[in-house]
Amino acid sequence: MESDKVVRLYVGNLPDDCTQREVEEEFEKFGKIVYCELKRTVSGLPFAFVEFSDYRDARDAIKNKDGAEFNGKRLRVEVPFSSKRQSRRSDPPRKGKYLVEVTGLPPTGSWQDLKDHLRAAGECGHANVFRGGVGEVSFFSRGDMEYAIDKFDGSTFKSHQGEKARITVREKSHRRSRSRHRSRKRSYSGSRSYSRSRSRSRSRHRR
Repeated sequence: MESDKVVRLYVGNLPDDCTQREVEEEFEKFGKIVYCELKRTVSGLPFAFVEFSDYRDARDAIKNKDGAEFNGKRLRVEVPFSSKRQSRRSDPPRKGKYLVEVTGLPPTGSWQDLKDHLRAAGECGHANVFRGGVGEVSFFSRGDMEYAIDKFDGSTFKSHQGEKARITVREKSHRRSRSRHRSRKRSYSGSRSYSRSRSRSRSRHRR
């Protein structure tokens, strides 16, 4: 981790009735927080992401809060999986078999924001954000992908800079492009057979 980069932490095993403000109060004692958001899993369990402006503050938070008791729960505080992957450029994230396409993302939305937004639906693979507010996220099971579409299509997305937008989530399929490619192949092969038959008839006629 470098000192000039914002460092995001995952905070898990929070009390069921925990609020975002309580999370902020618990972690702001370690340094300046630039982002904090409380979310819930599919089963309703709360978890949060907290970003510090200085990596040393994040390191102190992990050291002091990971395993510490908070309102009857032992906290789990660590660098999230996506951040670990980002720091290892030679070890890219795995790509799941099932893809969703997300449109309507705000300009400040990052791939990590997108992955964090959809991870409550299940285990995510890679995530990408392209120009024009379009992104994609992969899942390792069709059930998780379908649940992500059902849960997050039309949801309000929030970037790490606080910019919000309503997004559309759809299954990303390459079937159309494949069918077009096949139809082109068929028409091409058909024209070849037609040209061959014409050349044969001409040669017979010449004889």
